[in-house]
Amino acid sequence: MMSKIISSIVALVLSAVLVVPMSAQAVTGDKGFYYGANNPEHLAQLIEGALAKDKSGATLIDAKKCKADGSCATPLDYFNALNKALEKAGLKKRLKDVSEVPAYLRNLKVIHSPYGQYEVSCLRPLGDDKFKVIMDCLKRGFESDEQAWVDSVTEGDVKIDLIMITSKCANVVYRKIALKITIIGGTPACVEIQFTTKPGDIVPRFALTAPAGTTISKDDECLALKRAGSTVYERWWTDYCKNAKCDFSAPTAVIGTQVIVKGSFEVETHGTHTLRLPAYVAEKGSLYVTLLCLDRVKMPWPEKPSGAYTATDVERYTEERGKWIVGHSDTTGVRWHDYREVSDRKEAVVYYSASEVPVGLTSSQADLQWHWGRWSKQAR
Repeated sequence: MMSKIISSIVALVLSAVLVVPMSAQAVTGDKGFYYGANNPEHLAQLIEGALAKDKSGATLIDAKKCKADGSCATPLDYFNALNKALEKAGLKKRLKDVSEVPAYLRNLKVIHSPYGQYEVSCLRPLGDDKFKVIMDCLKRGFESDEQAWVDSVTEGDVKIDLIMITSKCANVVYRKIALKITIIGGTPACVEIQFTTKPGDIVPRFALTAPAGTTISKDDECLALKRAGSTVYERWWTDYCKNAKCDFSAPTAVIGTQVIVKGSFEVETHGTHTLRLPAYVAEKGSLYVTLLCLDRVKMPWPEKPSGAYTATDVERYTEERGKWIVGHSDTTGVRWHDYREVSDRKEAVVYYSASEVPVGLTSSQADLQWHWGRWSKQAR
């Protein structure tokens, strides 16, 4: 099967225009914008502090850090670089004054490690502690543990999630170059699993499992997540909301598979989320199984009272165990026969409840929904 897979490059850019990659232009001595900014709010506060000292925005955000680690941006550098990135994306949106930079940053949302290659800006020394913004300074992808700060823009009927800043150096992203996807017979070799969250849902968890000894490349860009309200695919194997009692060990023991990759995230925007996977997980007879579950409460698994415990301890344990069970769905497993042909791809849907399952599905496809409490009748 794998011998049929031919690697190809599919150019995907937010503006739907093909971009031909340019060579990186970074040179020795180039600097970052600001190392150590925790999130958009933190960077906004730093820039506000610099503007309070010099409202023109021409003064370094932190002169000591510039000398120590190369964090050499001024508020004006951000103002100019952000506008150039917006212009390159073909958007009408612009910042009109450097004083608008902090508010702009506060509106950026955070996603985890989007796929693709990007041209990223840097600061080039001019001498006398002066620097010039180079927009196409280097070409790179996001590291697996790196965040992207994203501007969600709607112009007309088009919604774009524009990746604006890299978290590790807080440099402004100039543009996306290309996204590499495996191609089979001229078609992107990806399948999709869609699932929905609603208000009250907190954390979806998901894992791709297979028989022991099976491996998968985490660099396969068909292995991705697109969250509700976003147009960007990000890596999904990082378990951001770890829970020792939701690690999929119980269901994998039953079905005889092992977890290859898993992930989770805390929901910010409710709606339909999409897991993208390599097409071979949905081929006939495939032994890959994708497991999903949903959390509605934040709490650890309640441990049974031990030692000298009272009736009150037992009552509290029983109550907390009940809350945990009600707040965590059973695990739903998606197998090869659960996918349906939709347009030019295969798709499986985990429905929110039985009332939302359309007619005409196989019994297996119809059972793809969030189930609650089925396992609570097992041994306690």
